[in-house]
Amino acid sequence: MERPSRMHAIVNERRQWDAAVLEMDGPLMQSWQWGEYKRRHGWRVERVRVETPCGVALAQVLFRPLGPTSFAHVPHGPLIVGDGPSTFAELVAALDLVCRRHRAASLVLEPPRPLPLTGRYSAVGFVRGPAHLHLLQTLNVSLESDDELLAQMRKKTRYAVRLGQRRGVTVEIVAAGDDAAFSEFYALLGDTAQRLGFPVRPRSYYEDVLALFQDDAALLLARIDGQAVVGELVAAFGDEANSIFGASSSRLRVNGAAAYLEFEVLRWAREHGCRRLDLWGTDWEGMADDGAAFFKRGFGGETVDYPPTLERRYRPIQSWLLRRALAIYRTTVT
Repeated sequence: MERPSRMHAIVNERRQWDAAVLEMDGPLMQSWQWGEYKRRHGWRVERVRVETPCGVALAQVLFRPLGPTSFAHVPHGPLIVGDGPSTFAELVAALDLVCRRHRAASLVLEPPRPLPLTGRYSAVGFVRGPAHLHLLQTLNVSLESDDELLAQMRKKTRYAVRLGQRRGVTVEIVAAGDDAAFSEFYALLGDTAQRLGFPVRPRSYYEDVLALFQDDAALLLARIDGQAVVGELVAAFGDEANSIFGASSSRLRVNGAAAYLEFEVLRWAREHGCRRLDLWGTDWEGMADDGAAFFKRGFGGETVDYPPTLERRYRPIQSWLLRRALAIYRTTVT
């Protein structure tokens, strides 16, 4: 790969970066805030912008230090507009430079849309990547009026929303700094993790979503008789909201509570100026919770299938070892 021209740059200014990502209809995981969120939890971040006479490309790269090397990952990126192949080639050359600086063993791209490539991946120095670190498939629900939201749901889901209302389920948008309410949500996360067999992160991992996204994030809790039974943490970027973390009680299974909470999450996103809510996955490549996937599909919406990941190997032996480690790592990554 040729060295990049002077048309590439490392972006270190939030407004400039987010404006460019939004202009390219980029997702939350390419936002400045998401990079800072991951930085707080052990990742290093580089933001690369490439402009050629044919197009523009952006890539927020996350580096996870692993001893003397690191693992490089572009979550839901890169983003490319214009004449793709030449711009992509320029972007890869720029990515090579930052990956070399961080001693990356490999670089994994997780594009949100098909990349402008023709022919084999190997022709541009890539191989088929590992399983998706985040989402293989998701569901985007269009945010319309209340009546239209209900109309696009499956009959049983619509019934469950109304059942929750009739049974006295209330939904609270937790105020910033409400430590007691967040403690309830964290307890629900621990309950859910034990039930479904996934590790729960330190409390700060979830609190920092609210701390960094501020008014663009919210925690919603569904209560019955004053007790929290379901919770959801949601964040917005541009015209899309994302349901990031959810949790529910194993003991207090109130019919309609989860559906009514999701209805209120949809309403929060709409009132926040978003046009759609990404329900954050309906298939996780071998890790799917069939119950959660079925529940989400009940709200209607458009299914989005993500392209396969691509991997660029800088250190073949270490890259092979990383692939084996990723089989375990992807059960904890977000």
